Amino acid sequence: MTIFLGCGFAAKYREGGGNFSVPLQWMLGLRRLKLDAIWLELLPATNDVAEDEARIRNFQNLLRAHGLSGRYCLLYQKPASDEHGNFLLDDQNGDGAVVPSRILDNRTQCSR
Repeated sequence: MTIFLGCGFAAKYREGGGNFSVPLQWMLGLRRLKLDAIWLELLPATNDVAEDEARIRNFQNLLRAHGLSGRYCLLYQKPASDEHGNFLLDDQNGDGAVVPSRILDNRTQCSR
């Protein structure tokens, strides 16, 4: 059984702190109990693409530092429009590169 830990606020704050530590403690606890856990993070896009990319890289680096590479799915969600533009970002190679793994049609899909 896979447990998905949903969060929609941790990646927004580059400093981390309490916004990051609460779901992090849940993830580390679930992993310590030998449970299959995936961190599902929603990051709403802003009008500053460079800042959004920095937030994504920071989030990936924080998870990697805690041994959670490959244990998350990050949904970077652009503002609503007539065009579909949601991307699921994944650190597929463990190297911190942001890779759009598939285009989503207002659905969250996650795979390992």
